[in-house]
Amino acid sequence: MARYHGWKQKRTAFELPMTATFSLYQRADAKFVAHALEFDLVTVADSEKEAEQELRAAVKLYIEYGMFKGWEKDIRFGAPKAMWDLLTPDSHISIGAPIEIADHRAERRVIVYRATKQDRTAHAAV
Repeated sequence: MARYHGWKQKRTAFELPMTATFSLYQRADAKFVAHALEFDLVTVADSEKEAEQELRAAVKLYIEYGMFKGWEKDIRFGAPKAMWDLLTPDSHISIGAPIEIADHRAERRVIVYRATKQDRTAHAAV
């Protein structure tokens, strides 16, 4: 395990197809944040749609580059537990369009689970 900013990061097996959880919320400054929890990638934009689109592109590029470099063991580098714990029973969960990954294998998709908070300002302190 690697240590980063005071928390322990766990790398887990990476294999396609897989699922990814996107946490989406609005900050106190009205900016929207999209966080891919399995990869600890974050984007910020003026709209929820833009933040999610940017995150989908970042996840796709991140996975493809890691696979191209042969870094499969290091691709899944999850967000800290505290970020996962922000998903609560009142979070709205939906399935987004899959992210198509350029790879030589037949099943090369990442299925996206979108989690949005009803009270979007709940993440402001994070």
